[in-house]
Amino acid sequence: MKSERGRAARLAHTWLSQGPVFLDTETTGLDAGAQALEIGLVNARGDLIYETRLKPTVSIDPAAAAVHGISEAMLADAPAWPDIAQQLQHHIGRCPLVIFNADFDMRILKQTAAAHNDPASWLGCLTVCCAMRLAAGYYGPTNRYGTISLSGAVSQAGLSWIGEAHSAVTDAVMTARVVNNIAGYWHELQCEMNDDAGSKPA
Repeated sequence: MKSERGRAARLAHTWLSQGPVFLDTETTGLDAGAQALEIGLVNARGDLIYETRLKPTVSIDPAAAAVHGISEAMLADAPAWPDIAQQLQHHIGRCPLVIFNADFDMRILKQTAAAHNDPASWLGCLTVCCAMRLAAGYYGPTNRYGTISLSGAVSQAGLSWIGEAHSAVTDAVMTARVVNNIAGYWHELQCEMNDDAGSKPA
């Protein structure tokens, strides 16, 4: 278990050394037609890079609305995907993108673009890192899918939520904090190795 935690911690350290951007979305639902209705980007320190809401072309599933609290009325004057796609691409740039449950959020972004007949080929060129898989490797899976939720990872890390859960920016911030927490173990291991090396006779 310690070696698995060490591998996860080293990976987290590597990600952070590359100046990543952390992304999260809130969505209209979970299915193949679901779209993003809120996007948040932060850096590794949790500083805001970009935040926007989006007006989707599909209705919001009541189950999703119950989680994030965003209604269609709240999005009446929000921009649509074509209005923000270039800004989003600009703010991500060439940075690695770290996402909790990356497969889901990337699928949602591609579905949102497709709803506006935007191929958004740049999304497929991004370096994407999944913080959910990282956290499951470090803290251990907590469900039958072999994964862990963001709230579960936050709890395992002993962190307190900053802001309101299930807003895109807050979830991106907490993802960054979880990854930093995991990377902290790598620094501990390096200190232990240095101490051990220093205690050996010359």
